[in-house]
Amino acid sequence: MKIGWVGMIGIGLILIFGQVGQGRTDTGVPEVIINEVAWAGSSASSSDEWIELKNTTDADIDLSGWQITINALDITLPENSIIPANGFYLIAKYKTGHPNSALNVAVDLDREGKQFSISNNGFVITLQDATGQTEDIAWDSTKPPSSGYGYRNSDDSGSASLERKAPIGKGDDKTSWQEATDSINFDDIKDLGTPKADNSIPPAILPSPIITSITPEETLAIDDFVLDQIDGDNFAMTNGLQIKLQNGTQEIWATDWQVLSPMLIINIEFDLTDAETGSWDVVVINPDQPPAILMNALTILELEDEPGDYSNADIQISEIYPHPTTGANSEFIELYNAGDNSVNLKGWQLDDQFPGGSAVYTINTDTIIESHQYYVFEKLQTKISLNDTGDYVRLLNPQAALVETTPNYGS
Repeated sequence: MKIGWVGMIGIGLILIFGQVGQGRTDTGVPEVIINEVAWAGSSASSSDEWIELKNTTDADIDLSGWQITINALDITLPENSIIPANGFYLIAKYKTGHPNSALNVAVDLDREGKQFSISNNGFVITLQDATGQTEDIAWDSTKPPSSGYGYRNSDDSGSASLERKAPIGKGDDKTSWQEATDSINFDDIKDLGTPKADNSIPPAILPSPIITSITPEETLAIDDFVLDQIDGDNFAMTNGLQIKLQNGTQEIWATDWQVLSPMLIINIEFDLTDAETGSWDVVVINPDQPPAILMNALTILELEDEPGDYSNADIQISEIYPHPTTGANSEFIELYNAGDNSVNLKGWQLDDQFPGGSAVYTINTDTIIESHQYYVFEKLQTKISLNDTGDYVRLLNPQAALVETTPNYGS
């Protein structure tokens, strides 16, 4: 039975790489592969292109008489072209040090003054040994890597080479390639590639994100809404994460947030000015992953244009800080919502000693204080200066009715 399995594995390798023979390892992988292609030029020049070969064996290989074909252009490697064991052989348009070259590593074969071009309209690169046997093929498409495959062409952020993925697959299979993410052996430029170095290690693919809860679960349709936190797992810590609200007919994308850990996102900012009232889904999207959706997680309530009935609101002055050791600008007034419903503080007022004292501060933007939560107003915001020797602080609702006055803390 074991012999049967060995036979099936051998057949599978032949199907993947073709007939196993001279120029192949025991696994069917070519002894020399086309390992990297700088097809889009560089920041130094759009014609700064190169091809890197890699020796996949533990012995030096003589490439004398081998041939690289780029579309219809044939390039024969000269005598004494040796590629070291597990090493590289670099064929480039320019010598190292040429003004049009970004390379900072030795070129084994340059094509200065000779034809050498990798078409941006799609290409096929073929590697043949000295007997004419095809060892490897790269890309083989009438479309360039940037067309529908997600690879970057040369632009203001530089170019990125095309690298062979590990484990090594067929070179004409587009899934056998990746865009370089490392920058090795270049002069001080912003291009990505690894000429004569190990290929980039792609970032680990995160599992799909999970949302377990959000805080708060209710808000009014205000312009500057901050979702305090999203709890869950597998949140991406790198660039590319996105957050949105959706309700079937509308999408509202977060404008700012902070990912503290793979399990916690805080201070997620939204503009809910034109948001429909009702239940909304919260969505977190990792790069290249299905989104996490917490259905009907956030309820958006209608925002009244005029001040409403505040008779049931239970807003209290919970703390004042009149004489901070860190300087007068650290003064603050803290409010507490002792009620069971969130309250919009827009139109409410704060001041100190009446009459006199600082100018009345009116909260003129939608400011939600959630049930049994605190809200701090700092001096830099209110411009209220609390006297070091004693003062009163007053809270008034939007109808200018006095809600609370503190005792004189100086008496």
